[in-house]
Amino acid sequence: MLQFRYWIFDLDGTLIDAPLAFAAIRAELGVPPGEDILSYLDTLPAAESSLRHHRLRAIEMEAAKVSQALKGAKSLLAWLVGQGCQLGILTRNHQEAAWHGLQRCGLAEFFRPEAVLCRERARPKPDPSGIQQLVQSWQAPTEQTLMVGDYLYDLQAGRRAGVSTALINQEPHWQPWWDYYQPGLTELHQRLLKLQAHALKAQPS
Repeated sequence: MLQFRYWIFDLDGTLIDAPLAFAAIRAELGVPPGEDILSYLDTLPAAESSLRHHRLRAIEMEAAKVSQALKGAKSLLAWLVGQGCQLGILTRNHQEAAWHGLQRCGLAEFFRPEAVLCRERARPKPDPSGIQQLVQSWQAPTEQTLMVGDYLYDLQAGRRAGVSTALINQEPHWQPWWDYYQPGLTELHQRLLKLQAHALKAQPS
């Protein structure tokens, strides 16, 4: 994993814990069970779609105001920045809530604003265009780019963009969509440290 110099993270459920109860959100917004919320709202008449999108943004903002950084998030991001890695975020959340969550959780310092892509700036995952946009802006080789997330859409977007994928904070399912698996951010960081130590030890003195 040390070959990855460009890291793209999902936000909710990957770096921060924001209490978004999707079943309750679907019920409040009139989205049928199992339907993708954003896709369904976009099928509604314009006025109704706008109204429900407005309510969805309010729900997301409420969650961001009580969000917490997931264990190991800050130490992992600090280490990656210290190694000279470029960091980005691709989230289905809206811009204001995403930035509020990052700031509340003490993680905003690790990301340039232009590298935080929300649904206003990129088509929602599993569409790969947000990843492609970051890769192009960084002029990053796809073989050095990793998409990290906790849900199938993150992994599908990564694969469709031609980059490697890592699943965290979940049981190891959704195979074969992921290339790497770790149960959490702390474990991911520890894995990287072990790989780095092994690489240094292998270098000729």
